[in-house]
Amino acid sequence: MADNSIISEKASEKQKQIIKQFSDFLIKLNKTIITSSGGSIGKVNDANLEFSIWRSLVDMEKEKTDERKHLVWAASLLKNVAISHPFTDGNKRTAYVAAKMVMSIDPVCPRYLKAPYGENTVKFIIKIAKGNVQPDEISKWLEKNSQKVTKENPELSKELKMFLDDLFELTRFKKV
Repeated sequence: MADNSIISEKASEKQKQIIKQFSDFLIKLNKTIITSSGGSIGKVNDANLEFSIWRSLVDMEKEKTDERKHLVWAASLLKNVAISHPFTDGNKRTAYVAAKMVMSIDPVCPRYLKAPYGENTVKFIIKIAKGNVQPDEISKWLEKNSQKVTKENPELSKELKMFLDDLFELTRFKKV
């Protein structure tokens, strides 16, 4: 993260650490997505990426209900990465997978986004990227298209674990 960025002036120390780690993760995730599904790997607009992450953290911190914090974070991240376009290519795909990951690591109420990255999902994410979807609509869509991971649905827990293991393996990102 550049010291002269606007984020360094506004972000708390904890936010700066998260922004740096998450920025590194999203860059690796984007390269993995481009390599596996096509597109161009190019220069990253660090300011747009940092702002997208910072804005989503701020939105999450405003949420009063612990059970909804990661849902709000995921929705904001999906919106901000898709709109700010920090990567040369694969912004919407990266935003979708990042939102899926954020929802799944929620310590209070983990959720698994089950919506396949198919035609309906792509249309919705394109609307988001054009700025035609409000954050609360994104949260509702994520909630509607995901399931809570609980002891009552062990198969979903296994599916989620496989998703996260694959994600961390593909990006070669260290689990903390």
